[in-house]
Amino acid sequence: MNPGLGALERASDSIVFFSTTSLVLPSFVHDEQFNDKSFEELYNVTNRVIAFQDSIRNTADPAQRGNTHCSIAIQGFADVLIKCRIPFDEESARQLSVDIAGAIYHAAASA
Repeated sequence: MNPGLGALERASDSIVFFSTTSLVLPSFVHDEQFNDKSFEELYNVTNRVIAFQDSIRNTADPAQRGNTHCSIAIQGFADVLIKCRIPFDEESARQLSVDIAGAIYHAAASA
């Protein structure tokens, strides 16, 4: 039993599918810049990842599809800043973070 949560139960016949994909952001840096080409590639890769995860989800028994979850993780944002020579505490670093998150969100939403 978990304190404050009560007993955790799961039906013996239930299946939970959880898929996590990591996007390695430094692989999208070109010529020391996270430029339009970088955003286009990030969008396309994210879109394909979500489509792939959906295809896996769709192979599940229809009764179990409600127990399927997917997530996208990002790795290497600090490395992107280093490759692009952007100081971590600059406004441009914060804006790049917002732009990357937005590109991932819109790609996932349109998949």
